[in-house]
Amino acid sequence: MSNSDTTSNPKNELEYLIEGGKKELVSIGTLYQVLVRSHVYVLCNKAWDGKTADPEMKTLIMKPGEGNPDFLPVFTTPLRAGMAIEKYKDYPFLNQAPAALALMHAGGNTGVAFNPGSLFDLQITPQGIDQLKAAFGPKPTT
Repeated sequence: MSNSDTTSNPKNELEYLIEGGKKELVSIGTLYQVLVRSHVYVLCNKAWDGKTADPEMKTLIMKPGEGNPDFLPVFTTPLRAGMAIEKYKDYPFLNQAPAALALMHAGGNTGVAFNPGSLFDLQITPQGIDQLKAAFGPKPTT
């Protein structure tokens, strides 16, 4: 178990769905539909007030190396971000954001990594994100 996990129990609906998705009990489409209506936590180089656009703010994109896709790490709770905060010192701010906004940074050449290094981790490839956006749209439904 990683340093970012203090419990092996899911903390919210997204974590229950991630756990179900890993066991193939929940479709990735269902997970995506819930995700776009949720909030997630992202690592940034600056604090964000949740309202004001800041062109100087950068969101962490993990770049695993040549031949591998980049990934946007998103966290379902601050609890799951511990290891990433320690590892990525240039991105010390854990900001809560609407998941639909965070997902605007994914697709094309960038996938999404939920809770990397945690028991409740899951990766969706860039192609998977593009397919989900095409099927369900990038914005939350109301």
